[in-house]
Amino acid sequence: MTFLFKHFNSGTSYSGPAAIRLLRASCGQPSHTRLYQPADNECYLFDNLAKLGFTQHLMMDHNGEFGGFLKEVRENGGMQSELMNQSGLPTALLSFDGSPVYDDLAVLNRWLTGEEREANSRSATFFNLLPLHDGNHFPGVSKTADYIKSARRNCSMNWTPSSPNWRNPGVR
Repeated sequence: MTFLFKHFNSGTSYSGPAAIRLLRASCGQPSHTRLYQPADNECYLFDNLAKLGFTQHLMMDHNGEFGGFLKEVRENGGMQSELMNQSGLPTALLSFDGSPVYDDLAVLNRWLTGEEREANSRSATFFNLLPLHDGNHFPGVSKTADYIKSARRNCSMNWTPSSPNWRNPGVR
């Protein structure tokens, strides 16, 4: 069974605190200050899922370096899984810092291919996306990408495995 969470409350609009809140969901939503203090072990969602037999995966359509996002997710969110290999993924956008933002469907297809090879059918994946982040731009264009165009290009796909386009990143 596959679950794709599309509506959840992270209690913040910034990606770092939102990720920490989600990864510490087992203990509710602490104050912003408490997000950056050690939490009890039972607060870490992915550790709890591992105890229930779920394998853990970490996917991002970016490198996680800006603002120490990946470090923050590891240190404050308890996410210790290795970041999924991003080599060879097509670049859809460039982030405001010039780093690549990979094509989300290609990232999802790589994850799905790995899931199909995995012996354990129970897995939990943390996936962080940047295609609609302020300041992103298309390669070769310095102007910030139009939000509506980016949303249509990057977010209008049906990402369910039953979709005929699920495994075909060339189809939009």
